[in-house]
Amino acid sequence: MLRFILITGGLFAAIVLIRKCFFRYMAASKASGKRQERLNDKMVRCLHCGLYVPEQSAVTALGKSYCSEAHRQVATRQEQER
Repeated sequence: MLRFILITGGLFAAIVLIRKCFFRYMAASKASGKRQERLNDKMVRCLHCGLYVPEQSAVTALGKSYCSEAHRQVATRQEQER
């Protein structure tokens, strides 16, 4: 009887550990997939300060890229003064 309880408890513990490791692995692989997508984003350079930002979050005007609306406005003013 004791042997049965020990074997059943050992199997239960093994199943719990295997499931825990499997779900951790699945969560990590999903996170690395999202991380890889972010790494594949094209980076563009702000024409005002030179900072590289993802193309999706860059502010574009007349085919030029800026890191923020403020830098776009400053660059536009500087071009108008010339």
